[in-house]
Amino acid sequence: MDLTKYNFDNLDSGTESQAKIEPGVHTLNFDGYEVVTGRNNWEAIKVFFTVGESGFRINHAFAMEHDNPDVARRGRHSFKAMATAMGLGSLTSMDKFMDKSVVVPIKMDADDKYMVIDEDFGKNWKPASQKVSKPKTSDDNIKASPSKEDLEAMGSTTLD
Repeated sequence: MDLTKYNFDNLDSGTESQAKIEPGVHTLNFDGYEVVTGRNNWEAIKVFFTVGESGFRINHAFAMEHDNPDVARRGRHSFKAMATAMGLGSLTSMDKFMDKSVVVPIKMDADDKYMVIDEDFGKNWKPASQKVSKPKTSDDNIKASPSKEDLEAMGSTTLD
């Protein structure tokens, strides 16, 4: 396929506008999850986090099932350690993770290509000192239809 017909000049590579963080200990805010599967009957809960207020997103997969029972045991142990650090007791629903935070180191992977969570088999999950603060959206400017002033400026009193 010939890409020369598309103008890629004066466009950044996409990485310049992405949020960046430095390796170190960070507060991670729960931002969703999905269940993923793979070889050897591997099933994991992949948890997504936002790093502090940076907007940087990172994820971590916790093995729940695997042909090797040690893999599943370590994954479940780390998951429970994370949940405990978030202040959760019984683990009955992922809904309980909403608005929860945890502190853990983040480092570069072994190939120095991307950031990973350094949970050290569950040992590094620590309670966050402050609760997640989600930005509040003001609905003052959200309208279902044009305002009276907008209609008058358009020279109309109806939407038709």
